[in-house]
Amino acid sequence: MGTNIAWNRKAKMWELYWLQDTPIERIREQFPIDPKEGTLHSWATVDRAIKEFPSLSGAKVHQLSEALQARWREVRSQVEQERPTEPPAEPQPYKAQPYKAHEETMRKLVDKLAARINLPSLFNGHLWDDLPVDFQPGRYCLPIGVVEITEDKQIRVNYYDVSADLAAPRLAKRLDGHLRTSGLSGFAELAGDEGKLNNWVVAVGQYSEALMMLLKLITDEVKDRANVNFHNEVKPGLTRWFITTVWVDAIQLAGGHSWISNSWYKPPGIIANTNLWKLDCGTEPMCIARSKKTLETYENWHKQLRHRYANETLPKSIATKRQELSDLADEIRQRLSEFRDMEQLPGHCELCYVGG
Repeated sequence: MGTNIAWNRKAKMWELYWLQDTPIERIREQFPIDPKEGTLHSWATVDRAIKEFPSLSGAKVHQLSEALQARWREVRSQVEQERPTEPPAEPQPYKAQPYKAHEETMRKLVDKLAARINLPSLFNGHLWDDLPVDFQPGRYCLPIGVVEITEDKQIRVNYYDVSADLAAPRLAKRLDGHLRTSGLSGFAELAGDEGKLNNWVVAVGQYSEALMMLLKLITDEVKDRANVNFHNEVKPGLTRWFITTVWVDAIQLAGGHSWISNSWYKPPGIIANTNLWKLDCGTEPMCIARSKKTLETYENWHKQLRHRYANETLPKSIATKRQELSDLADEIRQRLSEFRDMEQLPGHCELCYVGG
């Protein structure tokens, strides 16, 4: 059903809603029927006008601004992608088909999103390999986030947008709309810039920044007292793994993980075709020396460092924050699971208007 709102007014309403996500109530206030008397179009009238946009004919679309034309093509493309490729086994009303497909798309999107709500592991092999332990200036994309180190060694970390590249453009925003308008606080509080999901992402970035600050403290102390081979050179001295294992062990010990023990240290081993000895901690050599006696000195220092740092404020706060973020991630995944399993998907978004 159409409306008697003038074309130029509708075009401005579409810009506000489809390009700027302006709520219908705000749109009503900006387009009074009679400015002097303050009378407004009804909510239902404005809602119907907004719903007209996706079903406009090509001729009418060409009368709109380029931005609105591009938006119309995007919405139509989304609708076509979500239409069932085969007719349902049982006949259903024609208009129900696009919405059912849209609903299924949203449920799959929830599953993909939930799979990303996990705190990055400190034992990730890619993290250990790519950590800028020498803190050279640059931008590093790590499992813990995007790490930026400035020329004056300042550290900034931002965690990744967990909704990025989940699906076709704007679908993640549509899921956010369903959560916000669900009418259920457990779902609505996940959505938006101040929602639990976005707050979790921001907090993970802050947590990761604290991780890098601790790593730098350890690196600076070790560099001041010993020669460190940051690039896996086979020559006497400490390796990057000496610093990394102190860092991880200290955090684990600060969190009360008693399984961090001396069993990590392997017996000294000779390096083939050299007169050098190495001491492995885990799977990598943490130090290389010309004698076992020097390796023993390095091992004792490693043990002292990890226990001393475990009792300092920063590692303790990191361990506490890690547990808090893990608990919040569990809660968010549980809420998303409950949302997905609702018999009828709660809330609505602009795509729900198409075909429904």
